[in-house]
Amino acid sequence: MGSKVVRVVKKRKRRCCVNTALLDIFYDAQDLLQEGNAAKALKLLRRCVKVAAAAAEKPAMFRDPRNPEEPPVHVILSGVHNAMGEVALDGVLEASGQRKMAGESLATAEACFTKAVALNEANAAAWLSLAGIRRDAHDLEAAAACYSSAAKAAPQEQVDA
Repeated sequence: MGSKVVRVVKKRKRRCCVNTALLDIFYDAQDLLQEGNAAKALKLLRRCVKVAAAAAEKPAMFRDPRNPEEPPVHVILSGVHNAMGEVALDGVLEASGQRKMAGESLATAEACFTKAVALNEANAAAWLSLAGIRRDAHDLEAAAACYSSAAKAAPQEQVDA
C-alpha cells in the first residue's frame, strides 16, 4: 500500500483499515454537502476514489474485522460516485442559463451515476437519478430500464411505502 494511503488512514479518527478511513471521509463529505459546501465535499469525494484506487492491490486492508457491519468498499465507492453525480446535477441547475456549462455538468453527472451503478447494482438512488437524466434526454427505453433496475434494487419495504 502506498505511503499516501497509509497517511490518510493514520489521519482518520479511527485508525485501522482503508475501508473505515473511506467511510469516515465519505461521512465528512456528506456533512459538508448538508452544510452547503459542495466544493470541499467534492474534494473529499475525489480523495475517496484516489485512496481506494491506490489501496486496491491489498484488499485485506479494506475490511475491519472488529466491525463487520461496515459496508464493503464497492458500496462506499458507489455512494461516493452517487454523491458526486448529485453535486454535478446541482451544477446543471446553477448553470441553467449557460448551455455549454450545463451540458458538461450533465455529462459529468451521468458518468458518475453510471459508475455508481457499475460498482453497486443495488444503488437504487443512482438508478433513479440516471433514469431521470435519460428521461429528460428523451431516451425513454433507457429511462424505463433504469427505473426497472431501481425497482429491483430498492428494498421491498421502500417500494411498498
